[in-house]
Amino acid sequence: MNVPSLFFAVHFIEPTYCGRPPGIENGDTRYWTSRWYYHGDTVEYTCNHKYILLGQSHKTCYDGNWIGDIRCFKAVGCGTPPPLDFGDVQSSVKNNYDHGERVEYSCQSHYTLDGQTHKTCSNGQWTGDMRCLRPCTVTLDDMRRNNIGLKYKPDSKIYSPHKDFLEFNCTTGSPDGRLAMRQQCIDGVMLLPSCQ
Repeated sequence: MNVPSLFFAVHFIEPTYCGRPPGIENGDTRYWTSRWYYHGDTVEYTCNHKYILLGQSHKTCYDGNWIGDIRCFKAVGCGTPPPLDFGDVQSSVKNNYDHGERVEYSCQSHYTLDGQTHKTCSNGQWTGDMRCLRPCTVTLDDMRRNNIGLKYKPDSKIYSPHKDFLEFNCTTGSPDGRLAMRQQCIDGVMLLPSCQ
C-alpha cells in the first residue's frame, strides 16, 4: 500500500530592512543613526538654525523604504515686540528680530506680572502670554468714609499689590458685618469694609 507523502512548504519571509536614513535639505537627523533599521523603526529629524520644520518630524522604515514628508523652511523674523500695558521690555528694542529670539518683560512699580516673563519670535509672530495686574490704592479719604483705618500701617496712601491682603479696624463703632475686616487686592480692586 502506498502512503502518500506529505510535503509542507514552509515560506520564510525575509525581513525587510532600511539602510541609513536619508538626509534632508537644511536639516538632519536629531540623533546618531545606525546602518540598518527594521520595518517600523522611526528616526526623528530637526532643522538647522533659523529653519523651521513643516510636515512630520520623523521618517519611518516601511518595507525597505523610508517614508515621511519632512521639509525645513527658512523661518521669518519679527518686527518690534508688542507693548505690554503697564510694563516694559527689559532691554533696548530693535526693529528686527530673528526667529527664536526672545525679549524679557517686566511690570512697572507696584504691578504684578501674570504669565510668562518673555515673548518669543516664532516665524513672524510674537508668542507668549502675559499681563501686568494692577495694584489697589487705598486712601485716608476712602477709609474715613467707611469709619475704618489700617490695622498695621499708618500710611496715608497705600499701594497694595495684586493678591496682597490688608487688614482694617474700626475707628468708630463696630463692623457692620457685610465684609470681613481683612480684604485682598484682585487686579486693582479691593472692597472696603465699613463700621457703624
